[in-house]
Amino acid sequence: MIDFHYQGSGDAVLFIHGLGSSSAVWKKQLEILKEDYQLITVDLHGHGNNIKIPNDISIKQTAKLIAQELREIELSNITIVGHSLGGLIAIEIADENQKLIDRVVLIDVPTKQTGLTFFNSLFLKMLKRDFPMVVKEHYKKMTRNERLLEELLETALSTDKNAYYLYIKNLFQADYSKKVKNLDAKIYLFLSSSLVEDKAKLTQKIRKYGYERIQEDRLYHYSETGHFLMVESADDFNRDLLKILSD
Repeated sequence: MIDFHYQGSGDAVLFIHGLGSSSAVWKKQLEILKEDYQLITVDLHGHGNNIKIPNDISIKQTAKLIAQELREIELSNITIVGHSLGGLIAIEIADENQKLIDRVVLIDVPTKQTGLTFFNSLFLKMLKRDFPMVVKEHYKKMTRNERLLEELLETALSTDKNAYYLYIKNLFQADYSKKVKNLDAKIYLFLSSSLVEDKAKLTQKIRKYGYERIQEDRLYHYSETGHFLMVESADDFNRDLLKILSD
């Protein structure tokens, strides 16, 4: 099961957090949107307060459960905001439910991490052997803000270890670079310095991940901000998100 949280009324905006995070990561977005939109947040398997851990955790399985909920409450013209792993889940939902989804806002979403079999296998072995150490080292690369890093690590280290492992294993096996090209929904892409540190490599990254069809005015590069840009640069992100929602 996925934990769903609802507030507000109006056009629906669904927020999907990333690996080792929780629905609480969207606090600053919910504060500015709650008066004008129906806001939906989720806690993925083993994340936040969701302690329900099925045996078959995957991006596709998670997307199917979320889409089922959206259909049951009869929503349409939905905007999905997905961060990292949550962005892959958003792509899967939009691909399988084209008529439901109007916009997809992707934040630091590498659509494929295949081709690095040795390194991915080594990472998974280390993750099983010493979960806290690997998570700490992983998260150190995501922000230079020490206070934010402490908050992020507290949430990440409280994530169910098996759920974390299964999601990241599936992430290493997934390739959404072709799927993202075929979405009917309007796509908006946010990239931070964590994914694209050198702006000269922006075009290369966009091609690698299949984002060529995204219009230039729907591409945002936060060159001075880490992976959790919706927290670290909340004011700028909220301004841009409001612009997108009014598009």
